[in-house]
Amino acid sequence: LDIVRGLECGADNYVTKPYEPGHLLGRIRHVLDTKALRRRARAQLGVEVSFLGRKFDITSEKEQILDLLISTFEDVVRTNEQLRASRAELAKAHAQLEAYARQMAAQARVSSEKYWTLMQHASDAIFVLDQAGRILEGNPRAADLVGARLDRLLGRSFADFVLPDEVEYVRVQFAKLPVARRFEAADIHLRHADGHLVCTDLVASLVPGDPQPLVLAIVRDVTQRNQLERQVVEQEKL
Repeated sequence: LDIVRGLECGADNYVTKPYEPGHLLGRIRHVLDTKALRRRARAQLGVEVSFLGRKFDITSEKEQILDLLISTFEDVVRTNEQLRASRAELAKAHAQLEAYARQMAAQARVSSEKYWTLMQHASDAIFVLDQAGRILEGNPRAADLVGARLDRLLGRSFADFVLPDEVEYVRVQFAKLPVARRFEAADIHLRHADGHLVCTDLVASLVPGDPQPLVLAIVRDVTQRNQLERQVVEQEKL
């Protein structure tokens, strides 16, 4: 439609935006160079054409029509070349993005494997809790410490395994974590499933999580160590 309107208005040439200055100057030189030739042939065309339901009166010279059509073709070719270049750049960017995604996935897989290895082989019990103290995850040593299957621990409160006389102290320390970020407690007694008490040292830290921070609690069984210390004290007394 723009081409037909251009012919109707007597246009000699056209360029599409955005355009390069060099390309525009080349079109202008071409128009000026052909002006002299057109003055020698004054044959006019009076043609009525119908395009997209509308009628247009075209009185342009044959050479003018030809120049406009040629310039249209050249502009289409240039636009197609730019489009192909843009598609090539897009394909390159897509390939780079896919390579980055594969790299990130590989790093995440390595991190996950390291985390799993750490959890499985740690000599201390590891509990991952939400800020309310509910157990979200644990390692095999955590299950052994309280004498329960690991899947039976999930969703339970960590305080359920703490000696009743010490529950309030543990809850207060957990409540301070959003500000303190970390706390350590010695001689916290946990109840084993068979009824005996396990004396532990507890270190809890607030760590980043999605969407909320998590509590990482590392619990060490010091029952045997304490017994040995008491035996040493008794021997020194004797």
